[in-house]
Amino acid sequence: MAENEYKELLEQNKELVAQLGTELVTYAVNQLSLKYDCGFAAFFFSGSAQREQINLYLYPDYDRSLVFKASIDEKTRTVRDSFIRALVARRLKTETESIFSERKITASSVIFFSGEDDSEEDNTELKAEDYLEKYKVDSVFFILAVSLSDSEKDLGEALLRCFAEISSRLKRDVVIRAYFFNEGYGECARALFSQPEPTEAWFEAFSPDAVSGFAILDGKPNVSADYLSEKLRYNSNGEQL
Repeated sequence: MAENEYKELLEQNKELVAQLGTELVTYAVNQLSLKYDCGFAAFFFSGSAQREQINLYLYPDYDRSLVFKASIDEKTRTVRDSFIRALVARRLKTETESIFSERKITASSVIFFSGEDDSEEDNTELKAEDYLEKYKVDSVFFILAVSLSDSEKDLGEALLRCFAEISSRLKRDVVIRAYFFNEGYGECARALFSQPEPTEAWFEAFSPDAVSGFAILDGKPNVSADYLSEKLRYNSNGEQL
């Protein structure tokens, strides 16, 4: 998320900031800095005038694109955060996009997963495989932006092979939602790099040429390569790409 976007969100939330004050937010940032031994910057995302809970987006001082969420309870001053999850997701993203590159697929990803409560975890060096096992993550969800023009011609087959390998490495089911672009991929990929929660509407703003979902379940794809390739031949209006 670019700096101007942060400033815009702060401006939009000016009234909320005035209602909530900054003391609790400063406290939350300080607690996280002590927990992880690094500095953080925060902006307001949501909250209530009653100050029951404040939800924040933050990023570490060393990487503005590594955005994560935290919350602080006004009464108990309990701070909960998803920093370790964000670090693990970033490591998985790097590994995944390395596999894409090896198979001549131009793509950018955002990765989600959920498991048992990890709010007490403070090991910033925790390996992805160890995290998934420790917190009993059953499935890993990938959202992709994929370039049609710069990728392998037999893209359907290549994607299924990629995610079969990823599923095997992680020993987990993987579920994928992919947005494909003939043009506009670069702009979407740059924005996606620091977008922690892209929605359908967010992607639609970049006008993808095709959209498809598939999964690797128990080591097997739930669609065929021919099915996926056929989906990539036509856009949402039924026009051939």
